[in-house]
Amino acid sequence: MHITSKHKERIIQELRAYINAHPSENTIIFLGDYVYHFSYDRTALLSLYHFFVELFEQGKSVYILSGNHDRLGSSFVFEEAQKAFSIIQKYDTKHQGNLHFITQPTVVTIENQKIILFPFMLQVPEQQPKQQPSWIKNIEYLATSSNKNEQISWKINNCLAALLEQYPDSLVIHHYYFNKTKFPGQKSQFSYKDIALSQELLDMPDIQFLSGHLHQAYSHKNYLCTGSVRSTSPLEINQEKFLFQYDTANKTYNADPIRINPYLQYDQGQKISQETLKETIFQQTINSKQNFLGTQSIQINNSDFIPSQYISITIV
Repeated sequence: MHITSKHKERIIQELRAYINAHPSENTIIFLGDYVYHFSYDRTALLSLYHFFVELFEQGKSVYILSGNHDRLGSSFVFEEAQKAFSIIQKYDTKHQGNLHFITQPTVVTIENQKIILFPFMLQVPEQQPKQQPSWIKNIEYLATSSNKNEQISWKINNCLAALLEQYPDSLVIHHYYFNKTKFPGQKSQFSYKDIALSQELLDMPDIQFLSGHLHQAYSHKNYLCTGSVRSTSPLEINQEKFLFQYDTANKTYNADPIRINPYLQYDQGQKISQETLKETIFQQTINSKQNFLGTQSIQINNSDFIPSQYISITIV
């Protein structure tokens, strides 16, 4: 999300409209990275917090996962809010809504679907599976690595293995990379030195993975990355952004475009008009569909693009 004062009103306006358009949805999950580069715009962050409270007052169950950007020193950016709400909810057990700030692995059941919430952690629990699976044995060398991030990778993989041992066939909602995997539409690959999960997890069809983290939406095998809600730099030229709705009964996704501040590329000398903007955005949506190559059932919805005073478009 990487919320800033420049885009906060538009972001919250779009999120509010999307949630209001799906009134029967009582569970809202935010996937992390609320701020940018470990610093924050206090005004924007407070506006986002007020939006979380608004959803709480409506009786929604809201899960707010911590991301790798969401820390100030050794603290989660919403740590004070997390403490306050834990006290409030301890004494107010009648209120239908809940705000869950997820900074440690948490297992929940939502509409009969077992879900492992696996946020980016500053302190990783020392958990190990009772029976070590082969994919953990294959990365034992990480335990004695001289690289700090590889040691953390060893810990997070063991922690997840312990949870999957208890809760197989789960949906894992996380905030980590996968090791040495080329994903659709992505130029970069990551490794255990970047803190990553084992790529062998992607070949386990009984488990499903879902994350934000990377800014472009795509799917690959059993993994769906939802991307970010807005563009943060010209590196995200011609990327369509989406909001996702998950049907737990049918295990299907609906993806709706969200256009906060698209970066659009035009040929030199090309005339820019409302019609060419619409055509460029339409083509962007078509191209984005090519990045969804996983096993998930994803319905990508088209929507009319109407330029207005509320949208920030960058032409490059």
